[in-house]
Amino acid sequence: MIVIICSILAAVAVVVTGLVTVGAVTAELAARPARSVFDLEEALDFVVERLSFEATANLSFEEVDQILRFHLNYLHAKGIELNGTALQDDGGAVLVDEDDALGWVMMQAEEYDIDLEETHAVEIVDAQMEYLSGIGAVGRPAPEPADFSETDDSETDDSETDDSGADD
Repeated sequence: MIVIICSILAAVAVVVTGLVTVGAVTAELAARPARSVFDLEEALDFVVERLSFEATANLSFEEVDQILRFHLNYLHAKGIELNGTALQDDGGAVLVDEDDALGWVMMQAEEYDIDLEETHAVEIVDAQMEYLSGIGAVGRPAPEPADFSETDDSETDDSETDDSGADD
């Protein structure tokens, strides 16, 4: 009789320990942000679906694929690491200038003899950024910096005051 009671208590202890462990791990995983997994084929399909008729008429599927790769290379050069299929950064904010990205893509397209119009490059890069944002790989755009060139002329620095009468 004692053996049966000890066996039941041991089984209950094992089940309780397992449930507590599974619950703790589940809670920990639920608290972590979802991992952003980049799938080039999925991104390519996403981008192609959003291109204008004119862009799809002028660019082949392979050319769009290559342009996406140019843009990914630009992101990598800016500090966003491509680790296997996961698009990750080191945890800090990485700011990417859209004009620089476009310039990079256009330069690469010219180097690889792809006839790419700037309007089509804009469509492709914007769609790819929309995809990256959708999977959580990139955040929202950074706010525009304040324009410091338009300051009020009535505000002057104390160091610019006239000291012509001092120490005469």
